[in-house]
This record gives sequence, C-alpha cells and structure tokens, in this order.
Amino acid sequence: PPGAKLNLHRDPYAGSLRYHLGLATPNDPRCFIEVDGQRYTGRHVVLASGSYSKTLPGLELGGRVVTSTEAINLDYVPDRVVVLGGGVIGVEFASVWKSFGSEVTVVEVLPQILPVEDAEVAELARKRFEKQGIKILTGAKVTKVEKQKSGLKVSVEPAKGGDAEVLDADAFEYFKEKGIFSAEVAKLFKEHVLS
Repeated sequence: PPGAKLNLHRDPYAGSLRYHLGLATPNDPRCFIEVDGQRYTGRHVVLASGSYSKTLPGLELGGRVVTSTEAINLDYVPDRVVVLGGGVIGVEFASVWKSFGSEVTVVEVLPQILPVEDAEVAELARKRFEKQGIKILTGAKVTKVEKQKSGLKVSVEPAKGGDAEVLDADAFEYFKEKGIFSAEVAKLFKEHVLS
C-alpha cells in the first residue's frame, strides 16, 4: 500500500534473486525500478504488487464470514465451507479445505472456474476438483448469507435468474481479490517489457 515501510530481505535459497519489500517507483528502462531511493536494474524484474479483498455490499465480515486473510488464521477446520469466487485463490482454498476433510462448494458467477485461464485448462481443473468431491456451481451468484446459531444459510441462484438454492455452511469465504498494480507501473510494463 502507499507509504509502506521498506525492508530489504534476501532469501538464501533464491540464488541471484533479490527481494525488496516496499513501495516501488517505476523509472526509465535503464533504471527500471527505484525502492527507497535505491535504483535497481536487471534483465528481468518482477513486480509483485499484492492484493486485498474487495468487500461485498451487504456482507458483513466476522465470525464465520471471512476473506482469504482471515481464512489462513482460522483455528478450526469447518465441516462445510462455501467459497465465493472460482478464481485461483478461491479454488486453491477450496482444495485445501477439502484435503482437511471439509465439505466444499465453490460458487462462481462466470461460466467457468478459473475464468482468466484457457477454457480447456479450466474444464480439466473443474473435473479434477469434482473428482475430489468439491461441488462447483458456475453461472451462479450468492444472494444472501444468513448467520444462524448453528452456522450459515447461503442462498445461491443462477446469475441469469431463477430459483435459489440454500446451502448450509459453517464458514463462508469470499475471494474477490483486487490487485493494487498502479496505472503508472502498468504503462511502463506495457511500454518497456511487452514491446
């Protein structure tokens, strides 16, 4: 995030790869990046801008309703989990929860999971997840999450309209991740890396 404190971190297992955690400012192609006044050049530069969870209207975080950040800190394994978002983070968490023994349903509003991936790859992944016992609902949206004493009631309906299906869950996780890749960095990336 803007104004983040900068730290130098070296990974002894990374060979010649160096990590610099902090706020980076793109420069020109000869001095591609600047971190804390220090200029770095290289044939390959990876900008790992990170992400944060986008909040959803009407959905209150807390308790059994979590994002990926809270999910990794849970001190229990939910029996039943509904994951909103079939992107890479959502299906990764779905797979982890399933491997821990949870009953898992993934709800994705788009026609396929892994929507930015090749359709063939996404279909193979879907088949693999379903073979593991993960329920996949594509072309579907969550319309309501009701907190109950014994868990959650998650209403899901087809994105194009239709009858809602109500799922019981012990945890509801949503993974609408939003990158923080700045327009300035994107412009430099397009001009100097993709050309």
